[in-house]
Amino acid sequence: MKVLVSGSTAYDHIMSFDDDFKKHLFKGGMDHLSISFLVNKRESHYGGCAANISYSLALFSIEPYLLSSVGMDFPKYQKWLNGSGVSTDFVVSDPNDFTAAAYILSDKEHNQITMFSPSASGNKDLNYDLDSIDLDDFSCAIISPDVPKRMIDCYEYFKKHNFPYYFDPGQALPVLDKDELVSMTVGSQGVFLNSYEASLLVDKTGLSLQDLSMKVRFVVRTLGKDGVELWVDGKMEVFPAVKVSNIVDSTGCGDAFRAGFLYGLLYDNNLEKACMMGNIAAVYALENLGTQNHSFSLAEFNERFISEYGLAP
Repeated sequence: MKVLVSGSTAYDHIMSFDDDFKKHLFKGGMDHLSISFLVNKRESHYGGCAANISYSLALFSIEPYLLSSVGMDFPKYQKWLNGSGVSTDFVVSDPNDFTAAAYILSDKEHNQITMFSPSASGNKDLNYDLDSIDLDDFSCAIISPDVPKRMIDCYEYFKKHNFPYYFDPGQALPVLDKDELVSMTVGSQGVFLNSYEASLLVDKTGLSLQDLSMKVRFVVRTLGKDGVELWVDGKMEVFPAVKVSNIVDSTGCGDAFRAGFLYGLLYDNNLEKACMMGNIAAVYALENLGTQNHSFSLAEFNERFISEYGLAP
């Protein structure tokens, strides 16, 4: 089974602050902010929403094809992705700039401050060759955060060909206007949001999650340690998060959730079970530093699913 995954590819530089942000951020007021944090740990990893989702999809033996823009420093990353089962056939490259980079600082409560440098992905002249893709070879697509033009290009192409896609607007929400958001949301099979993104989408579109769930098959709102909300036909159900005894890093757990959810949906077409599978996949990411350092076999995943939920996967 093949899936198109459009969105960002980036190098993640992850740092740890051994205290709580809220103890420091507002001490001197916000009018003239000048603050520094002593970082006790720093590591670099492969990241980017689309690449992260693709990596976890490959763990489920799904064949992800990455639609992303990269820079001249991509070959090392490309080797890693190809070796992990991710196709980079449709990736476009800027030979004069670097691949995007995220700088992520987490405190001991797993709150995060993130800075993102788009670099090559910010090149608006770098566009996907969508006409070269035979959509008949693919089951579906997911549109995740990217430069708005490329997200809209994907949406319009999929709409033109009546091709099913899922929408994960993420960090692109602030720069997409109301009409774009409504069109891309309503045109999708389903929408993935975290709590902040859900509030922003509701504010920008004037549509509640209940309203949106009447226009698409589902709306998912992830709630971190409180689990996930599933909205279907105006009704909401909560699926509690899986208990984790050893949380290492929350970076990328949302991307892993999306992969687990899509796996459940593609193979069983069951939304409730898809939420549970997403929760299990997210745990694997939580237990590892970085966004592509977790791994599991399908047998291991299924065993953990049965142990957690008492259901056959």
